Amino acid sequence: MLALRLTRDIMTTDCCRGVLEVLDSDGETASRQFTIEKPFIPSASGGKAGEPFRSCVSPGVYSLSPFVRPNGDKVWVLSNPDLDVFKLDTDIPVARKGKGRFLILIHAGNRARDVVGCIAPGLSHRKDSDGTLMVTSSREAMKALHKALDGRRNLEIEIINPPEALESLTTARVAMQPTAAAAPMLAGAATANVHNWLRVPQGSRLVIRLAGTTTTTLVTGSGTIRSDNAPPRNFSDPEVQPGPLIVRLNGQDSCTVVLNLQFAKQATADVKAFVEMPGGAHFPDDYNQQFARPQGASESILFNVVTV
Repeated sequence: MLALRLTRDIMTTDCCRGVLEVLDSDGETASRQFTIEKPFIPSASGGKAGEPFRSCVSPGVYSLSPFVRPNGDKVWVLSNPDLDVFKLDTDIPVARKGKGRFLILIHAGNRARDVVGCIAPGLSHRKDSDGTLMVTSSREAMKALHKALDGRRNLEIEIINPPEALESLTTARVAMQPTAAAAPMLAGAATANVHNWLRVPQGSRLVIRLAGTTTTTLVTGSGTIRSDNAPPRNFSDPEVQPGPLIVRLNGQDSCTVVLNLQFAKQATADVKAFVEMPGGAHFPDDYNQQFARPQGASESILFNVVTV
């Protein structure tokens, strides 16, 4: 029975803040709280639940079970094996060791640093003295949750990452990336180093091609793909030149691709990219830029896609 619904309204590189709806036995919202969690960081090992000890868990529906911590606190533990979230480390199958997560709890806390992948509820929220987000009256919020949930069976929590929150996270990630300013941009290409596609239909694919220098190898391309729904991976020059490099966007996703160009000689590189929607049509605003750079120069281009 769905008892809680957590909607992450703000997702940053530092934390996630959410609105927690407490649902009655009829599925109606009985009360609301706020939550604070770690930021979402994709798992480097390929797990579905985010990076262990550094990330909140992925969106989805999880079972909720009562759990008593060593300090005596009565809390709840989340589990959904299909999303690589297990109650205890002993529940993780051998095939998911290093990928599965365990002891993801709902417990008292006020700041993202107070939780390790867990969810901390509060009755209100504000900014800390250093500007970071936090919740307040967390122990009072836990008491209210116990009053609402204790005695109910087969409880579940639904966690939602709405598109606008994913967009805010992508914006934050872009802001953290170093800018490639080793050489002046071409006239009219002031935004050539960052390109965003937002509110893209699920099931689309990002297609990137580096062309014009294949036979002389004056320019090489390589980079990294980071996605909410897949482990990060690096790609090398043959994948993108002549390419194309294809990144499939399955489900609700926030994907960042960094393409690094290295100029062995003075040369011109043509970079083309587009998002192809199911059915073959292009999502608006294809990317088509030319970079003329001297010997030894480098350039980095960021492509960001958020699906809905």
